[in-house]
Amino acid sequence: ISPPRCLGAPRRYKILNPEKMRSEYGQLVYLLQDAASIDELKDALGMDLSAPVRTVYSLLRDRGGLPLLDDPLVRDATQEVLPDPGKSRAAIQQAIKRKEHAVKLLARRYASDRLSPDDVELCLCSICDNESYLNSNRLPIDQTLAMLRDHFHPDDPAAPLAIHRGDNGARLSHSHA
Repeated sequence: ISPPRCLGAPRRYKILNPEKMRSEYGQLVYLLQDAASIDELKDALGMDLSAPVRTVYSLLRDRGGLPLLDDPLVRDATQEVLPDPGKSRAAIQQAIKRKEHAVKLLARRYASDRLSPDDVELCLCSICDNESYLNSNRLPIDQTLAMLRDHFHPDDPAAPLAIHRGDNGARLSHSHA
């Protein structure tokens, strides 16, 4: 395995987990930037340590599978199925089965001599991972905004957002206005 391929795993991990490996990854990036930008260093190492990030788009483009991205079933195959208090267990199971069926159908539909069914499934899983990442960052914000809309009204003095020094252990006072 070439060094750029070995370094791809931590790069993908960092892309998916930006809060992790802060100091170690930063040092690795600086090292790679130096290795990629200094020609003498490339010559001394005898290799180029840089490589482009491999994406779903680039894999599908290189293997003639871009029409997959326009298929309406991709939405079903890549949606994150989250537990929802408003949904029954049967409804959640049905959503999971619909997702699995869509993945299998798309893998059969878009497989070719250049693009295996496993490649199609890998691309769909990668898109789903991105959806999960976006949801994990967006949902807490949506929930916080809903709570603010439900419990606080800017014109209602009975429900202020102000914090007063000494209340419930607060050390500072400010209005949040």
